[in-house]
Amino acid sequence: MKKLILTIAALVFASAAHAGTTPPLCKNIGDLAEAIAMDRDAGLPQTKLIRSALDADVPLETQRLTITMIEAIYNSDVFVRQPPKKIGAAYLLACIKKLETQRPA
Repeated sequence: MKKLILTIAALVFASAAHAGTTPPLCKNIGDLAEAIAMDRDAGLPQTKLIRSALDADVPLETQRLTITMIEAIYNSDVFVRQPPKKIGAAYLLACIKKLETQRPA
C-alpha cells in the first residue's frame, strides 16, 4: 500500500511536470494500475486502498481517478484474473491511445 501512495504522488507530479508528453504520464498510470493489482493479489482489501487514496494529499480529480482504477481492477471481469504486469500494460496502452486521439491533427 505504501507503493500505492508513492505511485499516486508520482502520477500527480508527472502530470504537472510533463503535461504535454505521453510517456511519463502514461507510464505512471500504468505503474499505478500495476501497484493496485499487486496489492489486490497480496490480499489487501479494496476498502483499504480506497481509504488510502482518499487520505492522499492529491487533487480531488486524482483521487477520483485512482478510486475508479481500484474498483475496476478489483471488480471488473476484464481485470479480476489478470496478472499485475498485464493490467499495468493495459492502462499504459489505453492512456497512450487516449492522448493520441486528443492531439490536434
